[in-house]
Amino acid sequence: MATSSKQPRRNDLLPRVFPSLSPHVIPDLASLCLEVNYRAGGLVAQEESYVSGLYVIREGLVKTGKYGASGAGKRVLRLLGIGELFGLEAVALGHETHLQYAKALIKSSLLFIERSNLLSFRSQHPELCADFAR
Repeated sequence: MATSSKQPRRNDLLPRVFPSLSPHVIPDLASLCLEVNYRAGGLVAQEESYVSGLYVIREGLVKTGKYGASGAGKRVLRLLGIGELFGLEAVALGHETHLQYAKALIKSSLLFIERSNLLSFRSQHPELCADFAR
């Protein structure tokens, strides 16, 4: 399957997302990534659901938001495009649940890194924290 110009290869996208990492460790990080695809309107994560890992937008557009106090209204917080992250706050701060919801606005492809794999990788490559702080 050919990769479209909209959808960067993992080894091309990850150095842009995590520029503090040495090029020789990018394949190690790429090996931890699982590609997940969502159709338009697909729910990536529900607010207050268990945080299983970090998502990197590879293609498409994802909105994040919060529900109103009564649960009836929704507020969009951000629109995430290629190379942007979702779930970092919860993983990095040790939260068990998502602080916001995420939903694909159009057909989207995301790279998913499971929480324990990401934390283990971070312990071996503490320079990753510099990218988390950007």
